[in-house]
Amino acid sequence: MTLMKLDFEDVRKPRVFFKLGRVFITPWCWPEDHTGQLLTKTAKFIVVKATARSSICVCINSRSEQTNTTLGMAGNHHAALILQGAIVTHHEQGEALTKDPIEMKIENDTLHIDPISRVDFTKLYTVEHNVKVQNLGRVVGPSVARLKHYVAENQVPSPYS
Repeated sequence: MTLMKLDFEDVRKPRVFFKLGRVFITPWCWPEDHTGQLLTKTAKFIVVKATARSSICVCINSRSEQTNTTLGMAGNHHAALILQGAIVTHHEQGEALTKDPIEMKIENDTLHIDPISRVDFTKLYTVEHNVKVQNLGRVVGPSVARLKHYVAENQVPSPYS
């Protein structure tokens, strides 16, 4: 997805929108490989904890981006993101996913998720509530508890908790 194809909007009611399990797309600055330059591309996130002015999120990677197979990361740090009731599509190069998938419901019929989408639990992102977003949907059912569990088991406890 490119920035030009999506209509990003301000979130009018951040406390309502940024809830556990919300899946959204936003413009995001990423470092370019080897140069250190920043590139603005879209990023897909899932809210795992909301505060008054920002949310802690995990990132969703897809086929067109680096997956755990191409990065050489262990499959136990990723989970497939699938549509509610769907089955997992595995990467053609093979992968060793050990986590059950995270199911989501699409709330925007003009958008879709790549069937090879993976939720990366290796890093948490802070997303300010004043960013422009495109709502994609939300995590549903038992996957909400699964999402919380996967985040907790993959993060080093903070000495400030």
